[in-house]
Amino acid sequence: MTKKDIIRMAREAGWDINDLIDVFDFGVRLEAFANLVAAAERKACETAVEDIARLGQEIEQKTKAQRPWVGLTDDDWDKVGDMPDTFDQGVAWAQARLKERNNG
Repeated sequence: MTKKDIIRMAREAGWDINDLIDVFDFGVRLEAFANLVAAAERKACETAVEDIARLGQEIEQKTKAQRPWVGLTDDDWDKVGDMPDTFDQGVAWAQARLKERNNG
């Protein structure tokens, strides 16, 4: 909130910069001013929450749009089968870890 916003709200609450000496009315005006400031802050918070919620929905939609996990094909495994057993085990381990990390 800017200084200009606060001055505008003070005037809306009935404050006149030249008339602040009137002490009897000061409490009522101060409360009205505080209510306006609080309402403006609540509105700013609402806007921030709405922006965050919208951003969360956008992120969710983008992540859903990702293509599903695709593991090794039978043809890929046939090529791996010609390798030594330790290589075969390494490929199986790597596929399992990648599948876990990609919600597969």
